[in-house]
Amino acid sequence: MREGTTLYSNPGHERVMMRVIRDPIGIHDTLGARCSAFMHSHVKGYRGCQELLADVIASYGLGPEDTHDVLAIFMHRKIDESGKLVTLPPLVKTGDSIDLMAEMDLLIALTACPSEKATNNYVAKAIGVEVLEEWKP
Repeated sequence: MREGTTLYSNPGHERVMMRVIRDPIGIHDTLGARCSAFMHSHVKGYRGCQELLADVIASYGLGPEDTHDVLAIFMHRKIDESGKLVTLPPLVKTGDSIDLMAEMDLLIALTACPSEKATNNYVAKAIGVEVLEEWKP
């Protein structure tokens, strides 16, 4: 994913949802599934992206089954020499950002992944979001 990338809705619809209009980092993950309490049952009391996102969309009358695949912005992953998906320490720093332009009305739920030690050491962290009515380059 990079500047100019178009993000589409689920197969069967393929509607343009958003476009990446500024992305100085260029490191994002679309390969890995969102984490969940089930995936990390070895971590007592763990609440993953699945649970955190489901909590947010519940106020819109949606259930956990309505949580879709994620776009892991700034998640630094790669496939290693053995073919295994590995999570690497983030390359972003506090204050780094990406600009996305919505091309349709969207319900967007956000979480900072509490999963891998390489990302957030199993703790969800604060993230900043700014929604603009109009974008000016």
